[in-house]
Amino acid sequence: MTPKRTVAMPLKKGKDAGKVRPYVVFDPDEYKDISRHALELDLEKGEYIRRAVLYVTRNKIDVTKTSK
Repeated sequence: MTPKRTVAMPLKKGKDAGKVRPYVVFDPDEYKDISRHALELDLEKGEYIRRAVLYVTRNKIDVTKTSK
């Protein structure tokens, strides 16, 4: 069973003040694909996911209409 969380991590103090840390669950195959592609681009997984989400948001891509 995959764990599910409904809220993001609390805001931190110091250098990470004002940032929210969301929790995303991937199945093992998705995680492996993300890890592999991030490594090919010489990025950490977190930075890769951050850039991907910002790209989708800024370009107003409707992810509900895309298929696998």
